[in-house]
Amino acid sequence: MNEIEFEDAYAIKATAGGVKCGNHHPEDRTYHANVASVRACYQLTIQMDLDNAAEIWAEGALVRHLENQGWQDTLLEEQMAGQRGIW
Repeated sequence: MNEIEFEDAYAIKATAGGVKCGNHHPEDRTYHANVASVRACYQLTIQMDLDNAAEIWAEGALVRHLENQGWQDTLLEEQMAGQRGIW
């Protein structure tokens, strides 16, 4: 009875009736099959936000790394990439 049905990695399957989920816009009037599904819906939203933040921070760290390298390092990296056929 407390089985959770997923639509994808970040979405719990909505049902026509059941337990109203407050994690969605009020006009959507989204329901899930059971209380466990509503809890999972909230948890997935938190996890999605954390995953998005981690992606943004990782991208920012890469940009800072590339900006902090000297022009000689960048030139050497481009030459090595060209030799390997990457560029």
